Amino acid sequence: MNTKPFISIRIKVLILLSFCIMIPFAFYWFFSYEYIRTSLDEEFVSQSTDVLTSSGNSISDYLRLADYTARGLYFNSEVMDILSGEEDHLSDYQLLQTESRIFDFMQMLFSSLPESSQIHLSAFHLKKSLLLQQDMQRYEKDHIYLNAERTFPCEPYHTYVSPTHMQSDYNFLNLANRKFNLVFTIHMPIYQIPSATDALGELSIDIPVSVLEEMCRPLFKEEESLCILDGDGNYIYSSNPSEIATKTKSSILLDILSSDLDYEKAHLVEAQKDNLIICSRIPLEPFDWYLIKISPKDFVYAKANHFFNLMFYSFITVTAAELLLIFITAIHLTQPLKQATAYAEAVSQGDLNAKMSSFITYTQNDEIGRMLIAIRKMIHSIRHFTIHQYQLELANRTSELKALQAQINPHFIHNTLQCLATNALEGGNLPLYQSITSLGQMMHYSMDTRKSLVPITDALHYIDVYLQLQKMRFPSNMTSSFEISDEVKSLLIPKMTLQPLAENSIRHGNLLKIENGRLVIRAYRQERYLHIFVEDNGIGMSFEKLSQINKSLEQVRSSMANSDVKGFVSSLNLFSADSEEYQPIEKAKEQRFVSNSIGIYNVYQRLLLYFKNQCTMYYESNDTCGTTVHIQIDYDMLEENTASKEI
Repeated sequence: MNTKPFISIRIKVLILLSFCIMIPFAFYWFFSYEYIRTSLDEEFVSQSTDVLTSSGNSISDYLRLADYTARGLYFNSEVMDILSGEEDHLSDYQLLQTESRIFDFMQMLFSSLPESSQIHLSAFHLKKSLLLQQDMQRYEKDHIYLNAERTFPCEPYHTYVSPTHMQSDYNFLNLANRKFNLVFTIHMPIYQIPSATDALGELSIDIPVSVLEEMCRPLFKEEESLCILDGDGNYIYSSNPSEIATKTKSSILLDILSSDLDYEKAHLVEAQKDNLIICSRIPLEPFDWYLIKISPKDFVYAKANHFFNLMFYSFITVTAAELLLIFITAIHLTQPLKQATAYAEAVSQGDLNAKMSSFITYTQNDEIGRMLIAIRKMIHSIRHFTIHQYQLELANRTSELKALQAQINPHFIHNTLQCLATNALEGGNLPLYQSITSLGQMMHYSMDTRKSLVPITDALHYIDVYLQLQKMRFPSNMTSSFEISDEVKSLLIPKMTLQPLAENSIRHGNLLKIENGRLVIRAYRQERYLHIFVEDNGIGMSFEKLSQINKSLEQVRSSMANSDVKGFVSSLNLFSADSEEYQPIEKAKEQRFVSNSIGIYNVYQRLLLYFKNQCTMYYESNDTCGTTVHIQIDYDMLEENTASKEI
């Protein structure tokens, strides 16, 4: 006798899961906090350095473009010739033309640097000062802003930069009332090539600080600060507008400027108690700028603190919900799931006829109950589908076997025809060669079992070949025509669908014997169906025979629709051309609409195998006005078959 107190499995599971969840979490939360803080620190630095490096490269590319744009003056020989000339040798008209050409060049510079606020050119020899502003306003004055004796703070043929300052009016008094912005200026002294002393003037391009602001705005948050300093400590740009165009007094920043930073990428240059300082250097001559970002550690770790608080409270809530869910699940779901498992195991062992009621007593109308019903329906569908598909495949194989039985050594026959055609061609008998070649094409088409579906155009081609052979055998005035709409030509239909129908029309309608025999095949789409008509003006058939044909076709369709596979296979044998049931008919010369190969009924059977109950086939005729076969197929199914074959 077991004297131990009873403890249910549910209680044991709840206690075990509580310890398994709470204790590991406590250790995890305790030891991972600092680790994650450190990881976030490293991740933040890594992301920031990557972003600053990329942004520094972008700023460098822009400054390089501005520098190259200014140097483009040396490649404009016309402007250089003007700048090297003397004003005294020019008439007023010529002077006006030279000024216009210089302004045109300055306007071209604006097209390369549309963000520029203004471009100024001092022409020493011309004693002219020319100014072009962003709104394309032109200004010129008969004095120079600079003189030829000025000493430039850079090597010949180099540029220099003026740190951020208020935009200059270059002594144009009529600009006194215009609004000026903070800009940095790129100056390029102009020399008479190849002299290093003969200065012709100076080109100055003012670029607003707002250009740098647009590039830098995505790099920092509201709690952070970012600035661009030159090597002398001047603020080119700062997230604090009051610092722009001033000189830094921060010892930390001055130490950074005096250090030898790597040019390749940004670095964490300072990890203070309260801040992280990351710097990227822009070593583009003459721009020796430093892109510096200062991030408070409280801001960096805010996400970590928020994450851990959220994780802790979320864990408590989720754990309570999980324990409650486990308890409810153990009570209400364990038993029916066990029963469902037993039923599934029985089915998995091959007992597809197992009754669910023998295993499951759960009758609640909820998700589990519906799941069990769905399982039962699914198993029933699998059982029905498996048997149905197996039987249909058997029927199709039976049909193919019947067709292949008529192919006596096909390769031998095909090779023999090729030899005969070659002999005929060598003997100069071209009609015989054409006849044998056409016959070979027909045999190759009919014996090729690799393709079960062919385009409508291919089927019509081989019908045309067949008609040519018939006309060679039986010269007549029979005509044929194919009226096929363009949208249906490429649709795939079962092989040997139309040809047996055309053969029946010719053979049993006596089209080769009657006067003005005609065969017409039409195909077009109407609404959601493809319509195919095989029409002849032959001798037609009696009402009794027409009724017998259509009744037999309907019998085939009914067997397919009702999943009467035995009846379907039986009809396949019944309507085969070589079946014994048709031998008396053939002996009685009532052979109408019975093909020597596949037969009209077999045609319909194969259509039903491919398109299920989404196709119909029936005959129209009388004793005098010919016969029409009408086939109707669902257009969507045809398109799906065609698309799958193309893929």
